Amino acid sequence: MAERSKAHAWKACRGFTLPRGFEPLSLRQALSRGAGVSDMVGVTRILLALVSALGSHPPAPAVAQPARDPVLVVVGDIAPDPFRPWLGGQDDLATAELVDRLAPDRVLPLGDNQYEFGKIEAFTHAQGYAQSWGRQSIYDRSCPVPGNHEYWTTPGAAGFQTYFARRLRDCAQTGRPDLGWYAYDLGSWRLYALNTDCGRTSPYTSPPCDAASAQVRWLQRDLQAHAGRRCILAYWHHQRWGSYFPDDRNVRFIWNALNHVHADLVLAGHEHSYARFTAMTWDGHVAARGRGIRQIVVGTGGRSVLPFTDPPREGTRHRDDRHFGVLRLTLRDGGWSSAFHRVDGTVDDSVAAGCWT
Repeated sequence: MAERSKAHAWKACRGFTLPRGFEPLSLRQALSRGAGVSDMVGVTRILLALVSALGSHPPAPAVAQPARDPVLVVVGDIAPDPFRPWLGGQDDLATAELVDRLAPDRVLPLGDNQYEFGKIEAFTHAQGYAQSWGRQSIYDRSCPVPGNHEYWTTPGAAGFQTYFARRLRDCAQTGRPDLGWYAYDLGSWRLYALNTDCGRTSPYTSPPCDAASAQVRWLQRDLQAHAGRRCILAYWHHQRWGSYFPDDRNVRFIWNALNHVHADLVLAGHEHSYARFTAMTWDGHVAARGRGIRQIVVGTGGRSVLPFTDPPREGTRHRDDRHFGVLRLTLRDGGWSSAFHRVDGTVDDSVAAGCWT
């Protein structure tokens, strides 16, 4: 069966039709038969034998690496409930068209991708996620995380897992994508897609992502294994520092693990607004000399925008509660730059920073 798979792989790669009855040989057999370069069958035997000599199984697929500095589009809180249109939310089509215009290398949906209850029937509905952000140009670039609405009435975020099954397999280089957390490399950066619902079993309660949780233990091990990595980005659904909701202590163990190794940037949704924070200490104060993690909240994917009710939290550098839009993020070797692109065509809050070393 392994030999037949190699022959099939050779045909797929080069379009060469193998003669009827062809059987690949071992490297020693191919060479001993003296196949000459003018003998296509002989050459094929030698090449397939070399494949065999190098190993029967190809390496695990990795996230394709762009030739330029990687460009990402990031946002959460996207598609309205197709079964409850009176709840509102019609701008997911506009943000999807904006993504296509920006033509990123990777798309990071930040959770609550499908409202109100993230069942597979909602994801695939003609008025659901599939008809806007499910278009192939976006889906095939997406490395998503779940949000709390993916867990409502769907234990284990089953709709999310089913809908994004292929993308989770393709994106994850390590971790447990079946539980909503994984990691991969992109350019010179290490990216962590994390699940801040932390094993939720009820729509209204979420167990803490504490130091004893499997996700946090795995994260600490992987961060240690990549200790020499200069630039680290993590993304998940719930904000650590809040502009509309209170600071979310449920994610503090994840944040502190990242802070310990000088991670650079955290991206979150949940709040239906845009907010960028400066470098922050682990306990929520402005960090001296920029030595802390920066957080950008982008919950403006189309479901709704919610007006702020409180003054800006300490560390807030820019916020917007009136516009749908997406974050365009470029990951450079040693730094990053971003801008908030609104659906009306305007660009706001352009910023650049180096990695925290």
